[in-house]
Amino acid sequence: MLHALADTNPHCPRGRDRDRSRGEGGRPDPAELAGLIDRHVETRLKAERVPLAEPAGDAEFLRRVYLDLHGVVPTAEQAARFLANTRLDRRARLVDALLADPRYGEHLADVWQGYLISPLADDRVVRADRFRKWLTNEFNTRTWERITTEILTASGKLEDNPAVLYLIEGRHPRTVPDLTDLASRYFLGVRLSCAQCHDHPFVAWKQQDFWGMAAFFTQIQTPGNPKLVYRVGVKDNPELPLTP
Repeated sequence: MLHALADTNPHCPRGRDRDRSRGEGGRPDPAELAGLIDRHVETRLKAERVPLAEPAGDAEFLRRVYLDLHGVVPTAEQAARFLANTRLDRRARLVDALLADPRYGEHLADVWQGYLISPLADDRVVRADRFRKWLTNEFNTRTWERITTEILTASGKLEDNPAVLYLIEGRHPRTVPDLTDLASRYFLGVRLSCAQCHDHPFVAWKQQDFWGMAAFFTQIQTPGNPKLVYRVGVKDNPELPLTP
């Protein structure tokens, strides 16, 4: 379903382009993927008649990549060491080093915890640390595809599988429309919420797109009594019907 929705998004790579960006074993090839992204960006800029920006210098690149991957600016020593490096592949080597550092997972966990844990959760502070530690390990050891799968298909108890925290709001389960809206927004980069009650008035999303995706979340079961949510956990029941 996620791939089907992405194929109808004018700003998402089509299936054929996604296939071309994969190397041996079906894993993304970095060079092909970078080229794919560049082509789509350039196509949109050309359509909007926006000129391409000049390539960033080493100092600007250094600051940006540290903020993107670690959430902080480099130290004076780190900056001096990189700027003194004359290797042609110094940028690629720096990116690899930052991705291999545990602080990469810590930074992304901080960012995504804010998205995935509801601000309305009445026990946010109590449960957030366990989820953040889980996210940190996931970002440092797994691919984004696996992380997404584990979050969207989470089941069980919080102490056994912290990913279930995404499916509940404090001690209350998130509703099917909420989960559909959040999944499309965070994992597809589109808003399907306007198509919940009618076809979207401005883009191609149809009401059947919203409820087609919602059908995946109707199988989620949590106890009706809020006090039992963490004790019993989240389960899947494929027999549950779709109820708008």
